[in-house]
Amino acid sequence: MAGTAPGHLPLLGHGPVLLRRPLPFLASLPAHGDLVELRVGPRPFHVVCHPELAHRVLTSDRLFDKGGPMFGKLRDLVGDGLPSCPHARHRRLRRLVQPAFGADRLPGYAEVMTAQALAVTKRWRHGQVVDLHTEMLAVSARTLARTLFTAEHCADAVAAAVPFAQTITSGLTAHLLTPAALRSVPTPAKRRFARQTAELRTAVLGAIDRYRRDGVDRGDLLSILLAEHDGDRLTDEEVFTEVVGMAIAGVETVASNLDWAFRLLYRHPEVERRLHAEIDRVLGGRAPAWADLPALELTGRVFQEALRLFPSDWLLTRATTEDTRLAGRALPAGSIVAFSGYAVHQRADLYPRPAVFDPDRWADPRLPRGGFIAFGGGGRKCVGDVFGTVEGTLALAAVAGRWRLAPARPSRVPRAPRTQRAALGYPMRVIAR
Repeated sequence: MAGTAPGHLPLLGHGPVLLRRPLPFLASLPAHGDLVELRVGPRPFHVVCHPELAHRVLTSDRLFDKGGPMFGKLRDLVGDGLPSCPHARHRRLRRLVQPAFGADRLPGYAEVMTAQALAVTKRWRHGQVVDLHTEMLAVSARTLARTLFTAEHCADAVAAAVPFAQTITSGLTAHLLTPAALRSVPTPAKRRFARQTAELRTAVLGAIDRYRRDGVDRGDLLSILLAEHDGDRLTDEEVFTEVVGMAIAGVETVASNLDWAFRLLYRHPEVERRLHAEIDRVLGGRAPAWADLPALELTGRVFQEALRLFPSDWLLTRATTEDTRLAGRALPAGSIVAFSGYAVHQRADLYPRPAVFDPDRWADPRLPRGGFIAFGGGGRKCVGDVFGTVEGTLALAAVAGRWRLAPARPSRVPRAPRTQRAALGYPMRVIAR
């Protein structure tokens, strides 16, 4: 069943509500159909709200190709890498990048993940007030940098990757939503970003040159990105583009989800008590490791439930490459189709009491295809989905093993945020356990 969302304004369409209160608006869309037409400006696009339709869109990636205005701007900004490339280039890039996230590499990455979570939080002091989102961004950015580059001569690349990742993830959405005419206007922020990009390019290309000359597999992401597979390998420019893509895809997702997890635990003290009991029993005061993941069941479910409630990508677009029909509606070639993890994850027929934080729902999940799409799906599913889940679970265990977090001003925090970042700007107090 297809429908149309109410409340659009002349000329502006649904743009204002998507900017001011996207989460309640997206959660309301399934009530208007399985495929809901929206307008942002003069052009319509259709949001998939049913899991089976989401599964079809995500698994038919030749027909529903990466496209739409935002992906075009993303390609202009960071290049035509794995997160944004069209179907014609995806298979080759996926084949060359996938080994970097293979199961044989994850135990080594896990050591880095835990070490970076502890390195950031060891500066905390009991009673200190912190910007938790900034702290969690530091954890994920440092983890990315130190799993990408492990050679001693890569200090410049590590130093450049961390601020670049933090800048691009915090300002990417604003850049993508800015009209092309305004994006060319010079500002201090744009000059800073251009400088960071140049520094990262110089450092990464220098690291690539050293790695190629050394010819040593150091067990890091960069070694795999440079490796030859079936007689093919990425060019230096393609490697740089994939490094940027990893910064965009990996840093903000894990940081935001960790931030939400701690805020949700504060609101649900019984879950927090059980989480601490599990961490204490499994770890006994030591740092978490790869081998502990099977026993950290509740910890993993807390991370998963936070991701269900607040997926980092709340609306992503595809473009039809030929005429087709979806939910009974004819879509000509070039139509924009969007899928929303937030809209699907808030369906009561999939998740009883969908707005409630309930990690135990993941103890025995029984979901249809397309019922959980925080990492996408099909051939374009996020290549680092397992990497990000492992990182988030280990970081959550490492931090919660030593600290509790509570809002510094609880009365100021909204209980039903209208945007994903609405409750993330409120300072948190760290309490030693």
